Amino acid sequence: MFKNSIFSLLLVLFIGCEDVFEILENDEYEEDELSSIVFVLDTRLESVNGYPTLNVNPNVWQSVHRISGNVYRDGNPMNVLKFGWRGNLYWVYGDTDGYVKVINNELKYICVTEDCVPPTEINQGYLVPTVNSSSYSNMSGEVNTMVGVISNMINDTLTIEYGWYDDWKSEESYGSFKIILR
Repeated sequence: MFKNSIFSLLLVLFIGCEDVFEILENDEYEEDELSSIVFVLDTRLESVNGYPTLNVNPNVWQSVHRISGNVYRDGNPMNVLKFGWRGNLYWVYGDTDGYVKVINNELKYICVTEDCVPPTEINQGYLVPTVNSSSYSNMSGEVNTMVGVISNMINDTLTIEYGWYDDWKSEESYGSFKIILR
């Protein structure tokens, strides 16, 4: 009885349906081309000479600021899109004489005190990034990360790189922007 029911069901499905391969090959069933995701940066910082400028408090060790933006596809917000972030400035845990800057993909120690002796080798285990490394967009397409620069970095420029991967288009997107630290 059970075998007859399964056989009947399969017979109805295969005889009564259109050719599946014909449907897949038919152009009218193709989806519209997806557009790429667009990122709109909103640093919420005042602009000086066209560059966003972050006022760093010299009286505290670290100044924290939120960087925001929005992601859209065809004008619609993108929900749960993972962003990767990184900056070119780091500070060394327990060190108040300077900080580390990435220049041409190499770590360079920047001295800010007169009696500073730059280390011959930078212990990467003690490096503290100034930019949180990842975040996700929310339902309204807003994506945020936090920046925490130290007062030693005043008068330098923080370069922030960001990127995401679009699963639907198998597309990677990258960008960067600079923030002047005052």
